[in-house]
Amino acid sequence: MKKSILKISIIFIIIIMLITGGFFVTKLNMKFPDKVTYGNGTDAAYCADGGMYYIKNKCIYFLDSKNQINTVVCNKANCTHNTVSCNAYMEDFQAPTIICYGDYLYVSLSKSNISFNDGEASYTGLVKLDCIKCDGSSRRTIYSADSGAVTSMKAIGDKLYFTTWAYPDPSEYVLNSFVSTQTLYEYDLRWNKLKTVLEYPADENHEISRLDIVKGNVQDVYVMYDVYNKDGSQRTQLLKYDDNKMTVIKEYYIADFNDSKEYIDFVINESEQLEIIQTLLGEANDVLAVSSSNDCFQTKKLMFTIDDAHDIAMNDGYILFVNSDYNKIMLDCDSMNMYFATTCFEGEKYISDILDIDEENNAIYIDATDYTGILPGTIFYEDPKNQAVADFDVFMSNYFIDKASVNHDDIAKLTWVHFED
Repeated sequence: MKKSILKISIIFIIIIMLITGGFFVTKLNMKFPDKVTYGNGTDAAYCADGGMYYIKNKCIYFLDSKNQINTVVCNKANCTHNTVSCNAYMEDFQAPTIICYGDYLYVSLSKSNISFNDGEASYTGLVKLDCIKCDGSSRRTIYSADSGAVTSMKAIGDKLYFTTWAYPDPSEYVLNSFVSTQTLYEYDLRWNKLKTVLEYPADENHEISRLDIVKGNVQDVYVMYDVYNKDGSQRTQLLKYDDNKMTVIKEYYIADFNDSKEYIDFVINESEQLEIIQTLLGEANDVLAVSSSNDCFQTKKLMFTIDDAHDIAMNDGYILFVNSDYNKIMLDCDSMNMYFATTCFEGEKYISDILDIDEENNAIYIDATDYTGILPGTIFYEDPKNQAVADFDVFMSNYFIDKASVNHDDIAKLTWVHFED
């Protein structure tokens, strides 16, 4: 009897070893892209090999760049793509964002509601970061919370990094209070483990704060922590995460942001780094300054400034600067080449909004809807975007001009942009 039990036990142990051994071998053999994500995660569109994933009308779609066919990212048979059982359905989440890395999409979702009872405000919310197989075959949640949002994401090797903000206690919500906890997480894509890398607890002395991962193609994690204090001061830090520790690279301080509030962004590439400072001097009187560096901002050189800057859009390796008159400059962060939109010199001609760029495959993804004549502030009850793909070289030659080929006198006539060279 004992021999029988012993044999069964040995067989059982062998089976367990085979199962667990196969599991660990599979995990250890997992492959991840050599190229890091640029640090997107603030847009509802992201290009990948052969096309672009985007979010529209509460669903994730894939636009195939070869045949220009749009497909819902869900492979469930007979799925109507309008219920939570669908792998591509986004419910009623607000401003979802997306990145693609390897065989998976990472989608940040958040929603909130503020209600009133006898003059007292109460808050309810839900935040999720979902992992969806690119073929739409599976979906799972890797992070969730009851307040706040996922504010930025970047994937490097076998790790996904993301930042969040959250109220310290949603049950004690105070109307118009933005005191929040800011956190940087690291998610191990191989072993499915989540850990906290950096956390700034909620502080009643802060008026508002933010923590974002810096964009760039480096195989390192840089973050920016920005805090506006109730005493009127502003402090911004650029930090680097390395060897499980955070190091302050650069720090900025303003004694009274009521005089001039600054919004600072960075792009950190292997060879060049960019510092983008938008200074708010008053209503409709903003100045945006772009400086370059090759030693991570120990020294820097001012490249240009833009008056009355309106918008900054960061695509994979490119930045599009737009002022309030819809003049555009595109900057290639790798080569540091600059391009003027043709409208800067040739008058009115509509240029489609850029959703993402895949220069490696000579593709540019655009919103093909023509908004000519539509007034600012127009409310759309359905998403008007018409996602499309165009030839990158053709699009650039039709709608943008290399600064190096523009006559210096013509550049000097532009009153809204000022170059240092």
